[in-house]
Amino acid sequence: MAKRQQALALLIELGLSELEAEVYVFLLAHPPVTAYRVAKHIGKATANTYKAIESLARRGAVLVEEGENRLCRAVPAAEFVQHLERSFSALTKKTENVLATLEQPSWDERVYKIESVPQLLERCRQMLEERVERLAVIDAFPAALTAILPSVQAALERRADVLVQAYRPIEVPGATVVVPDIGPQAEMQWGSQQLNVVIDGREALIALMNNELSEVIQGVWTNSLYLACILQAGMMAEQTLHGIREVQDARDAASRTRQILDRHRFFINTEIPGQKELLARLVNEEETQ
Repeated sequence: MAKRQQALALLIELGLSELEAEVYVFLLAHPPVTAYRVAKHIGKATANTYKAIESLARRGAVLVEEGENRLCRAVPAAEFVQHLERSFSALTKKTENVLATLEQPSWDERVYKIESVPQLLERCRQMLEERVERLAVIDAFPAALTAILPSVQAALERRADVLVQAYRPIEVPGATVVVPDIGPQAEMQWGSQQLNVVIDGREALIALMNNELSEVIQGVWTNSLYLACILQAGMMAEQTLHGIREVQDARDAASRTRQILDRHRFFINTEIPGQKELLARLVNEEETQ
C-alpha cells in the first residue's frame, strides 16, 4: 500500500491528475480490461474514467485496443517515464527558445539572494559551463567543490583559466590548485560548506551551505562588474598568499616565492573582460556628461 501511495504521489508530481494516476497504477498491476471495469475497480465515475484513459492514451501511458471491446493496457513504466522525460525536455527547450525572444539585455547590477541549493548549483553550472570566457576563480570547501567538479571541467574545456582554492588535496587536471595549510582548521571552524565563484570579473556567486548541501545558510549572486572585479582580485590575492605559505619552509623558498609573485594576476597584467567593460562604461559616462 505504501508503494502504491508513493507511486500515485510521484505520478501526480509528474503532471498526471489524481484520477489519471489511479487509472495508470491500476492498469500496471492488472491484465487488459475495459474502461468500464477500471471504473468499477477503482470506484470512480465511468464517464470520468473514460476521459482519464483518453488523456493517458494521448500522454503515451495507455494503449487502447481497436474494435468493440476496447481493452485498455498500461504502457510499461520504463517506456512511459522515458517518453515523459523526452517530452519534458523538448517542451523546456521550446520554452527556453520562446522566452529568449522576450529577454532584453540590461545592466542589472543588484545583489540577489539565493535560498535554494539546486538553484545555487544551477547558477554556478551556468556560470562555469556556459558563460565563462577567460578566467574562473573558485574558493570551495570539499563537498561543495566535488558537487561542481563537472562544471569546473567544462570551464577548462572552454579554454578558460581556472584557479581553485581547495581545502584538501585534489586533482583538477588543467586548473591551478592551491591547498591552504590551514584547510582542516578552516573546515572545522566553519562547520559548513562555502562555495565562492567569480568569472571574468563579471559575475560573483558567494554562498555558505550546510555540510549535507541541503540548505543554503547564506547565498548571493551579482553581475555587478565592480563587485565581481573586487571579489576576484581578493580571491586571487588570497590564493597567492596560500601559495607562498606552501613553500615558506622549502630550501629554495626565496626563489619559489618570487616565481609565485611573478605569476600573480593583477588587473594591469591580466585580461579581465569585466574590468574592460567597467572602464569602458566609465569612459562613456564621462563623455556624455
